[in-house]
Amino acid sequence: MRAVVLAGGESSRFWPFSGCHKSLLEIMGEPLIVRTINNFPKEIDEVVVVEPANECVSKVLKEKKLNKEVQFRVQEKPLGMWDAIITGAADYGDDVIVASGHQFSRFATDKLMTGVGTKLLLSKLSNAKGYGVATVKGDFVVGIEEKPKKSESDLIVNSIYRLSHKFVSALESSKGDDHYKFERVLSRYLKDHPSEFEIIPKEELPSLKYPWDALSVMERLLEEVKTKSLGEVSESASITGDVFIDQGARIMEGAFVSGPAYIGRGAVVGTSSLVRQSSVEMGSVIGFGSEVARSLVGPGCALHHSYIGDSVLGKKVWLGFGVVTANRRFDKKEVVARVKNKKCPTGRGHLGCIVGNGTKVGIGSRIMPGILLGKDVTIGPSTCVDSNVPDGKRVYVVQKKVVK
Repeated sequence: MRAVVLAGGESSRFWPFSGCHKSLLEIMGEPLIVRTINNFPKEIDEVVVVEPANECVSKVLKEKKLNKEVQFRVQEKPLGMWDAIITGAADYGDDVIVASGHQFSRFATDKLMTGVGTKLLLSKLSNAKGYGVATVKGDFVVGIEEKPKKSESDLIVNSIYRLSHKFVSALESSKGDDHYKFERVLSRYLKDHPSEFEIIPKEELPSLKYPWDALSVMERLLEEVKTKSLGEVSESASITGDVFIDQGARIMEGAFVSGPAYIGRGAVVGTSSLVRQSSVEMGSVIGFGSEVARSLVGPGCALHHSYIGDSVLGKKVWLGFGVVTANRRFDKKEVVARVKNKKCPTGRGHLGCIVGNGTKVGIGSRIMPGILLGKDVTIGPSTCVDSNVPDGKRVYVVQKKVVK
């Protein structure tokens, strides 16, 4: 059986990590898409990855250890999911598994391996706003309502599918090229060809639409962590819960790591630092007296005596002494971010900041909840950042010095 892995979209809502596909995000030592491919069952003997025109996915994956042969196909323009499916599946004369690059759940994929023809995975969700909602009659799905304002059903459709060749042919021959062509054609197809379905917990397939969703994905992966130490741990350090310490990592004197947590290859948790329920990626340094709580710290980051809470740091982010990420509103309401200049509810009561690759933050600076900093941004010392900062910009405070 063939699996088609969708990794050709623009990931524009994933800024400041857009520019390469979001499934290349590294969590617990490897890109998500690597975990997706390696978790496919043995019945899948063909894997086709559909990637953007810049071929950013194949450039990364050709250097990774994969347990299956992978064929890469380019989606020349990001026309939508429908075009990616046709690119990856139209030449295959049987059922295919279609999954986004970040959907690594073996449990979910195994559910799709049984049966014949189109099969959907549904999840119960009290608030279905923003999702496709299934219309179910008996044991079959007979339609899908895309992002309804109000729905009578609480069963949403997860974006991992088993699709019949007959459906793929119908998709290919259907007119139109709008972004939601796949959903429109599938809903029409289901009226005449009802689909089998199974209900699985939504937590098995966390969304990765916005950059803060990386925290939910991290939480899901940390559930699988088992205690193992391949690095060096000081006798005076304290490790509690399940913590995986990768090769070459060092836990210094007086440091405290509370699991579930992952400390990546060559990473350092410095003297008197605290890391809890977080993933610290390869080569990052959590310097003296820092606290990292429920956060994803990307590869090659460095921070010193700072507080990072409920935040996502990209690659090679540098934080000076005393940087604090605020992660809670005074009124304790949901943190609201801004994406594409529009307010965007995050669904999180605790959310710090999202920091793009190569950004530097000066000593004593404060970053307010839900703020997004672009890549290669420079924040001057003692600056309070209360709005998003575009890629490559500098933000600093002009002080008036008085000497009498």
